[in-house]
Amino acid sequence: MKEACIEQKAGTILYSGSFDPPGYHNIAIAKALSDFASENDIVWVIPYGGRPGKNGISRWQDRREMILRALCGSRKALLDFMDLRHKEMTPNVDMDRRFRNGQPNREVWHVIGANMIIGGAKKQSKIHLKWKEGPWVFDHLNFIVLVSPDSPIDEVDLPPHHKILTVNVQATSQEIRNRVLRGEPIDHLVPPNVLSYIQEQKLYLPNPAET
Repeated sequence: MKEACIEQKAGTILYSGSFDPPGYHNIAIAKALSDFASENDIVWVIPYGGRPGKNGISRWQDRREMILRALCGSRKALLDFMDLRHKEMTPNVDMDRRFRNGQPNREVWHVIGANMIIGGAKKQSKIHLKWKEGPWVFDHLNFIVLVSPDSPIDEVDLPPHHKILTVNVQATSQEIRNRVLRGEPIDHLVPPNVLSYIQEQKLYLPNPAET
């Protein structure tokens, strides 16, 4: 994988997340998206630098290094570090416009977890309630909905323009951080080169001033 800016001529898949830290679950999703994509599609991995009122846990430089270590071998995928560097999270509606780049007929697909659409039929999903221009986004943007094999979704909640991708994800970045905090092993959840970086930099440990 490499960081790059290229002219967008193919379908575009946007996979955003904290990646704090990136784990095997992120690698599995990136691989599944690459396999799911058509030959000319491009998968963009977009770590965000923070959410409204919530910054990333680790420094952006640390997160960038871990992401490069974890995802450098992913095919058909590129990294966009703009949000990470600026410590912000671009709303999906603005991200969509940016990647369309003045070409309204370009297909841009936003990757989301199935939890984001719960209540969609009643206009009560997280997208409706928490996203910028949420109701319009739900009705008009394209979504790839990640679904766990053992957690079926209610199809009535699906947005009008969607594809479903089944991925077996066993952990989240927050769970990995919590395990580090508790002194529990994470070698089964992150690649060895990410694990070594977390240990070397002493990431996700309690702040001595707070203990």
